[in-house]
This record gives sequence, structure tokens and C-alpha cells, in this order.
Amino acid sequence: MVSLSIKNLKESGAENIIKAATLFFQAGIMAIVWVSMPFAIEAFRGGLYLIGIAASIGIFSQTLFRIPLFFYLERAGRSTIPSVSLIISGLALIILTLSQNFATYAVGFAIFGFSSAMFTPMTGLRDSGVTIYKPLNDIYSIRVFSTLGIFVLLGLSAIYGGSIDGLYAILSLFGLVTGLFGLILKSNKIEREYSSGKHTPMKKFFTGGRTYLKSFDDLKNRRLTFLVLITDIGIFLSITMTFPFISSIGSIDGLSRSYVFLIFALFAVGAFFLETYGRILQLKGISNILYFARPMILLISFLLFSLAGISSLFVSGLIFIFIWLSSDRLSAGSLPSYVDPSDAKKLPKMETTFLVPLSFIVPLFGSLLWYLSPRTLFAFALIPLSVSVAIAFVIEERLWSGQNIRGKPAKDFH
Repeated sequence: MVSLSIKNLKESGAENIIKAATLFFQAGIMAIVWVSMPFAIEAFRGGLYLIGIAASIGIFSQTLFRIPLFFYLERAGRSTIPSVSLIISGLALIILTLSQNFATYAVGFAIFGFSSAMFTPMTGLRDSGVTIYKPLNDIYSIRVFSTLGIFVLLGLSAIYGGSIDGLYAILSLFGLVTGLFGLILKSNKIEREYSSGKHTPMKKFFTGGRTYLKSFDDLKNRRLTFLVLITDIGIFLSITMTFPFISSIGSIDGLSRSYVFLIFALFAVGAFFLETYGRILQLKGISNILYFARPMILLISFLLFSLAGISSLFVSGLIFIFIWLSSDRLSAGSLPSYVDPSDAKKLPKMETTFLVPLSFIVPLFGSLLWYLSPRTLFAFALIPLSVSVAIAFVIEERLWSGQNIRGKPAKDFH
């Protein structure tokens, strides 16, 4: 009888509804956990500098869990992964709800990192030429139901008048029920999504890092490639150092929890439309200009955050972050036209070699700077951005003069 009921549910399209609900709640929960960090930590009277430590723990657990998860997915498929991810998020929320000190909160955030590993790409990798930043890629999505989940749940959270613990408890209930129901629908038919061919050998678990180190060998234009690499690392350092604290800077600037939630809900919707429809404007000339303008736009944003605790400056800083995101997405895949194609293919792995460890180390440094002063954090983030801006100007001068870094005529590979 139970088996028949499950079959009827599948035939009625309930499986598609649960899939959409899983995306809805998982994306919404992840966004709320990141955005609400200052309010959750203040609930047990912790210092906001602890946010960087919690972010580091969560990103590290995500990165660490990604390694065995990769081999598991190759062999068992991913049909049940979304539901399991949502269940783990629900469990993490329960721990966050019960946390009375930072140690318990950190445990919950580490478990939350496991869920994030199943749901979002690995920190530091590039997807279609766009570097994936944490927690930026956890507060917006390019999927319709995920974006809807972020917008609706953040919007409802903005009008919720209860404690942050109560909000977590409600969300954990929805997460657990939706995830468990999704597993039940899959219980009679676990779909195998992998091919019957060869799988990645388990020894890659220990030796895979060599592939990334080898990407530094035999570069055609080593100096130029390193300049591009340093530019991207400078941007990444500033973002990784500050982004866990973006909602915190709003809270200390006098903005209410409701206003912070609402502004990030609108940010998610805007980013979705930008990602989905912005590529229409991706003309070659515009893409090249935006590629070199990226660090300058982000520098203006952090400069506004570092000036004073004024709510209008906070909103203006977020607007410039949105403009930066626009330039980053519209210039996706763009590189100086004289970068050798073989060097361009190696750049993503070269970046990953640095970005993955930096992703969970740099937030710790951000905590130290926030402890000294929130404005100090954002002021210090201007240093690597300034380096990126300076290098971008050096590269841009050679682009427009038609000369590459070695003094030979530029070749257009676009």
C-alpha cells in the first residue's frame, strides 16, 4: 500500500514539486544563515569578530568534505544528494538554535558547511570564467526556484518579529520535512546517474594536487599570466576578508535586522536577472573594459564601507558591489587578448591552488581586523584591491597600445 502510494505520488508529479521545494528551502536557508550571522552571535552575547572564525570553520569543512564527496558522487550518483543536503541543513539549524556559546555555534556552522558542499560549487573554482566566491555564491543563485527561495524566505524573515533562534527553529522544521519527504520518494528507485565506465582512481584522493601544481609549468608568457593571476588573487583576498562581515557592517551602522534581510533579498533577485539576462550585453569591447574596471569598482565599495557608520554609505557600498558583480559577470571569460590560449586554460587551476586555502584562512585575518575596528577591516581590504587596480592599469596600457608584456604585437584570440 505504501509502495503504491509513493508510485501514485511520483506519477502525479509530486517528485518534481519536492525537487523544486528542495531548491527553494536549501537556497533560502543558506542565505539566511549567512546574512543573519551578526544577529545570531549577538543573541548569545558574542563579539562580531567571531563571524570570521565561524566562516572559516564552515568554508574549511565544506572544502574538506568536497574531496570524499567527489568520489562518492562518481560511484553512487547524486539523485538523493539534494534531499540529504537539506536534511543536514535542518540539523545544523537545530544546533544553531540551541547554541548558547560560540563553541556550539561553530559546530553547527561546520555541519552547515557539509550541506553547502553538496549544494554549491567548491570554493575558488571557476565556472565559465567567473571565480566562485564565498559566501557570495550562497546568497544568490542562477536557478529560478533557488532565487525564489532566497527572496521569499529573506522577505518573510524581514517581517518576522521573533528571536533569531525561533526563526532557525521554524526553518529547520521545513528543511527536515521537505528533505525526508524527498528521500521517501526516492526510496524505491535510487537513480544511478553515473556511467558504467572508468571512475577516478582513489589514489587521486592523495595525488590530485599535483595536477594543479603542474599548471605552473611551461607557460608561454609567464610574466603576463602571473600578473593576471595576482590581479584575481587581490580581488579574492579583499572579498574573502570582508564578505562574511557585510551584513554585520549594516547592523552596526544602525540598520534593523528586517532592513538587512530585505536588502539582501532584493540583491538576490537583481543578481539573478543580471546572471540570466545580462549576457545579452556581453559585447567584446564592453567585456574588455569591464574586466579591467572590476577591481576599481570594488575598491570604491570598500572605501565607502570604511568611511563612517552612516546607513546611506552602507547602501551605496552595496550598490557598488552590485555594479562590481555586473562587471564580473559581463566580463566572464575575458582576458587580455594577448594571453596565450594554453596559458588561459591553466589559469583556473593556478587560481585554485591559491584560492582554496585562502578561502578559509583569510576570514581569520578578517576577524582580527574587525576586532581592532570594523572600519579597519574594510580599509585594510583596500590594499590588495589597490594592487589589483595598479596591475590592471599596467596590463590595460599594453592592451590599448597593441603591445604585449614582452613587447611583441598583441594577438586577438577572442
